[in-house]
Formats: sequence, structure tokens, C-alpha cells
Amino acid sequence: MLTGWTERANAIDQYIDNGGKSSISSKQMLLFMGQPQELPVYKIPISLLSFNVDNGRFAAEKRLKEQEIGFELDNRNPAHESYFIDLLIPKNAKSERLLNDLESYGQLSPGVITQDGFLVDANRRLACMKRLNEKSPRSCYQYLLVHRLPANVPAKEIYKLEVQFQIKTDLKEEYNPINDLLKIKEGLEHMSEQELLETLDWKPKKLKEYQDRLDLVDGFLHSIDQPENYTILLNLNEHFVEIQKEIAALKKLGFNPFENEKVIDIMYRILEVNLDKDFDKTITQRDHIRNLREAFVDDKIFKVLTKNMFKQDNATSEEIFNDVTAAAEMSRMQRNNDRSEELLKKAINLLTQIQDDSDAFAKKDFKVLFEELDELVSTIKEKVKE
Repeated sequence: MLTGWTERANAIDQYIDNGGKSSISSKQMLLFMGQPQELPVYKIPISLLSFNVDNGRFAAEKRLKEQEIGFELDNRNPAHESYFIDLLIPKNAKSERLLNDLESYGQLSPGVITQDGFLVDANRRLACMKRLNEKSPRSCYQYLLVHRLPANVPAKEIYKLEVQFQIKTDLKEEYNPINDLLKIKEGLEHMSEQELLETLDWKPKKLKEYQDRLDLVDGFLHSIDQPENYTILLNLNEHFVEIQKEIAALKKLGFNPFENEKVIDIMYRILEVNLDKDFDKTITQRDHIRNLREAFVDDKIFKVLTKNMFKQDNATSEEIFNDVTAAAEMSRMQRNNDRSEELLKKAINLLTQIQDDSDAFAKKDFKVLFEELDELVSTIKEKVKE
């Protein structure tokens, strides 16, 4: 058993020097150190390779797995290997397709490793080879085709290589969008915005969009005292995308930065509902978030939206959910220019559904709401008489 990573680098050197199955004649072009380079492709035993999931593309999933198992994963610990395999190829249709493809056709494109055998690209392929070899040990599953980088490559250059394979290619769909944001954050730690734009081949507008979304994400996590706990947001990326759109629309309507901050605070409070494990309903970006714009420009809808979330320190998720749902419905009606007669018909239909619910009539909350309704009806009656 190897005792250090220098020893493993030496073992890979020795394996390559010995020839045989260690190397193949193929060479491929790789954009490396700022220019296309022809690097040899080696056939390295999987026993000499290790996963690398500390980069942004896997960071959130790795943290989620650690929360699940109760300890920190170490890609240098062989006993943790099975956890990384589960992380990289979970039981789903995409993983099955990749496993079946490798089983049927073998590895068609090489990965990239550091000098001491850590994967820069092909983590999933290595995980598949290990799983296939466990299932049915065969020599074809015991090697991985890779480019091997020189020693002491700067972290910035490693990042650029990861971007080539993980963001600028069609493989992007395999990853969670929250991890895409973390990958951009990682890039800005290594290089300037201009250099990152050149690396990603993006326009400044797209990078600004990602940075603003990351600011929203970080702001939300700080607001709930969970800084950098991105794992809890793996299913909320589209909510943040929708919030960005709503903020941009409100800016066009003349909202100033102070007013936009108020909008963001409300959106954060709304998103907390989806993190409540004891509440079984979900705020969606389609039915809720995208239908709240009118609430910020119409006082009546705004009062409905914020009825409970800030007036009560202990507002429940159900109360906030119901307020958001009601405000979204009012916004849709206003947006669709529903006639007053149609709204009245809807109200009558809804009231008809509860007129025989005798159990509800005795509840305190029902009586409070009914009094509110009675006052509203009285106000409308006066206007009808006038």
C-alpha cells in the first residue's frame, strides 16, 4: 500500500516507463497553459487513481452526502471510496446510461489526471469503471485512459481545464445548477473577471447574471444563519432565477435599491417555507414567484402577501404559504384583467364549498376571517348603493 502521494506519482512514472499496457500510441490535443498541446494518452490502472470532488462542480453534493453519513469525506482515504462512487453515479437513468455505454463500447474519450493521480476530468467514468469491476471483474474495467499533467501545475490552470470539460461542453446538463454557481465562485478566487470571461468564453452580461444570482444565494443563506450550506438549495436554483427576473422587471418600473432590498427580504422569507421539513406544501417558481410582481406595486395585494410574515415573529409556514398563494392569485387576476363579475362568481363558488362545513364555524380562526369578510362585503355594499 502506498504511504504518500509522491510515492504514488513515482509508481505511475514507473508504470509508464515499463511500457506494456501502461501507455497507448494515441495522442490528443488539449488546451493547456493557454495554448493547444498534444499530450499523450496513458492507460493507467484505476488502483493508482483517486477521485477529486472538492471543486465547485461537486461541492454541494459532497456536503449533502457528508450530512447524510455524519462525517467528512476524504478522497485520500480508500475506506471512503464507496461513498464517492455513490455520489458520482447515483441510482438514476443518467447513471445507468453511462454505465451501459461504458460496458458496451468502453471508454471513448480520455480523462485528465494530476501528476499524482487525482482526476481533473473523468470522475464519473472512474466511478463507473470501479462499479463495473466490482460487479464483474474484467481487465477492460481496471484501466482508465487519461492525459497526465506535469508536476506543480498552478491551481488556476487546473481550473481552466475543469471548465473545458465541465461548463463549456454538453456535459453541463449532468450537474446541478447550484454547483455551476459554485464553479464560477471558485474561478473568481483564481483569476480576474476578465480572465474568467476569456476562460469561459462568456459575455460580461452572462457572468454578471451568475454573480448576481450567487449574491442572492449567499444572502439567503446568511439570512437563515446557514452560510455556505449550499446543499439545502439544490432544488431551488430556478427560484433564484425567477427572483432575478422579478427584480430586473421591478427596476424597469423604477424601483430604487432600497425598494429592491425590501423585495429580496420578502422573497427570502418566502423561500424559507420550502426548507421547513414539517410542512408538506411547496412554493414554486412557476405558480408563485413569477406571479408576485403586482404585489409590489399594488397596496392591496402587498397587504395580502405580507399579512403574516412580518407582523408575527412566529408566523407558520402554512400562514405564509396561504398568503403567498392568495397574493399570486390576485396578481394573476389583475394581470389577466379579470372582470369584477367574474371575480364575484369565483368568490361565490368558493363560499359555496364551505357553507355546510359546520366544524369550521366553531373555530376561532374561522370566525376572525369571517369577520374580515363581513367587513369587506359591507364596504362593497355601500359602494353598490352609491
